[in-house]
Amino acid sequence: MSRVRRERCSGAGAENLALNERVRALIESGHDVINFAFGQSPFPVMDEAVEALKKHASRTPYESVRGIRPLREAIVNYHAVRDGLRLDVENMIVGPGSKELIFLLMTIFDGDVILPSPAWVTYKPQAMLAGHEPVIMDLKEADGWRVTADGLKETVLAKCRQKNKLLIFCNPDNPSGCLYRRSPSSIVWCVCLLWRTRVNHACSL
Repeated sequence: MSRVRRERCSGAGAENLALNERVRALIESGHDVINFAFGQSPFPVMDEAVEALKKHASRTPYESVRGIRPLREAIVNYHAVRDGLRLDVENMIVGPGSKELIFLLMTIFDGDVILPSPAWVTYKPQAMLAGHEPVIMDLKEADGWRVTADGLKETVLAKCRQKNKLLIFCNPDNPSGCLYRRSPSSIVWCVCLLWRTRVNHACSL
């Protein structure tokens, strides 16, 4: 008798993880392979970060689940200087990566989760694990695989059934690589305001 919940039995492993294992096996068998399965940085950890980790390695008490305040303040100041944003440090949450933060947001969100397609391979399974049946918004090659105001409006009218809506929006986009400039994306923001759609912005750096 299975001890796994029935609705979880149909889940499969992440495609990028499976591809990465395949690439690793090819490399170990002597093949010369350029690995695009992961977006993992090929660069070493900065010396400043290594020294900071050494300096604070002896600190063992549990810290705030939101992240230590100096780090949250640094993030707020960074976006104030770079993006001209006025953010509240009390509303800033630090996580180990964007995928976990997106999953936690999906878990507490009550409404439709709009997922542009093509999309990063984990977003749909994450939405389903969080109890949502994601609303798929098909992107078009003619639009450069970008989310457009018309496309978002059509998706909301045709497929969304709940008052609250959450759009998973990546810039630069993954996997297409397209980049949204301030002007076109501001059109999307206007549509989101019109249709009361929350935007989760995953920024890949």
